[in-house]
This record gives sequence, structure tokens and C-alpha cells, in this order.
Amino acid sequence: MKAKALPSSMSSTAIWTWPTLLGALTLSGLMSALLGQHGVWLAVSWISLSMPLAVITVCLRRAWSRPSSKGGPL
Repeated sequence: MKAKALPSSMSSTAIWTWPTLLGALTLSGLMSALLGQHGVWLAVSWISLSMPLAVITVCLRRAWSRPSSKGGPL
């Protein structure tokens, strides 16, 4: 069985947009955690470091709710 190929219309920009944004969000969270330990810095670091985990959770739930492409249970 052949693996599905990506459509030729998808550019590298379309493929790398979300991973780049999540990486930048994580970097900003790490920098805000290093720069400040109180107040706004703490809140910014917690929020920005939690967002990639929330995205991962949503994507996994979507993947697990779809039927398997191989025809069997997951």
C-alpha cells in the first residue's frame, strides 16, 4: 500500500506555518520565564508554554476520533 503523498499545491510555507508559530510561542514563553519571576511575566510564561500542549491535545483527540485508515481498531 502506498502512503498518501502531499498535494503538489502545498508550499513549504503552508506546511511550516503552524510548527514555526508554536516554536516562536514556546520560545517567548521560555524567555518570559527567564526574564521575570513575578506578575505579568509569570502569567505570560504559563500561558505561552501551555498553548502548544493544548494544540497537541486537540490534534491527538481529533486523530483518535477518526476511523483507522487501515480498517482495524486503533
